[in-house]
Amino acid sequence: MGAPAIFSPRTQDAAYAASTQRAARQSKLKATSEEFESAFIAEMLRHAGFEKAVVGDGGPGASAMAGFVVDAVARDIARAGGFGLAEVIAGRMNGDSEKNET
Repeated sequence: MGAPAIFSPRTQDAAYAASTQRAARQSKLKATSEEFESAFIAEMLRHAGFEKAVVGDGGPGASAMAGFVVDAVARDIARAGGFGLAEVIAGRMNGDSEKNET
């Protein structure tokens, strides 16, 4: 007599595949929501005048690079936790609406 069907290699392989797919989806969702938060923060920084503050009296070269600086700062803020927007978005996309209710 063999092992119960629940422990068969086929069942274990299917469970592993499903787990791997969930992990990949979670990772992609986290990265995408963090990217969205980064873009949101960059727009807030631009409207707050951060881009002009970065340029200062640097001339045309500085103004060309200011956008990259704003994007890099926004990305760093988002990676450090930002406003928590990425977590809320990822949670909602996962269907964790109860966990994110305020």
